[in-house]
Amino acid sequence: MSLISFNSPKISLMPPEHLEFFIDKANATSSSVLTISSKSSHVTVCRLKSSSPNDFEFNNENIIIPPKSSISISITYKYTKDSYMRLNKFLLQTLVVRQDENVDWKGPGVHEYKLFARFLDIQYIPKPDPGIQQPEPAIAKEEQKVIVEIKPKSPGKLQKLGKLVCKCKEAICAHRFNLLHLIFSFVLGSILSYNIILNLA
Repeated sequence: MSLISFNSPKISLMPPEHLEFFIDKANATSSSVLTISSKSSHVTVCRLKSSSPNDFEFNNENIIIPPKSSISISITYKYTKDSYMRLNKFLLQTLVVRQDENVDWKGPGVHEYKLFARFLDIQYIPKPDPGIQQPEPAIAKEEQKVIVEIKPKSPGKLQKLGKLVCKCKEAICAHRFNLLHLIFSFVLGSILSYNIILNLA
């Protein structure tokens, strides 16, 4: 199985890497279209997977692309709180098959393409107060729409912090155990020494 990040001699993607979704609080969903073009003279089978299947809706079954043709997959993002702050990934698998050949996604000849979700926040600048004199050139009366890219949080730092906390807890517990063991050994040794002294006396 070969792993390819972008295009190959047999397949081209549009967009090649990032699927854009617009976050608009007025709408519960946002859609993006992935177009897959086959340059092969044989039939191509493809399927799409997501790291967040509960947040995205699309056709995840095997899709047939005729020779030297294109197909489009519509991907719908369902807006949920903070889901766009994660790193959402997609995996597209393609396989060129010949007549009467079975599809084996674990066999040789499977090409994989990594894609990522890019979220764009739609913000609106309120209309200027008509009572306030605006400098030239005059600002348009309608609201201005500004699109800002949302950067996902890095899960690596959070995981590292969690592991560090666990190690600290383990170290503290081990230190307490060693300290108690030392105290117990000292007390037991003192008692035995005292008994020996009494017996000798």
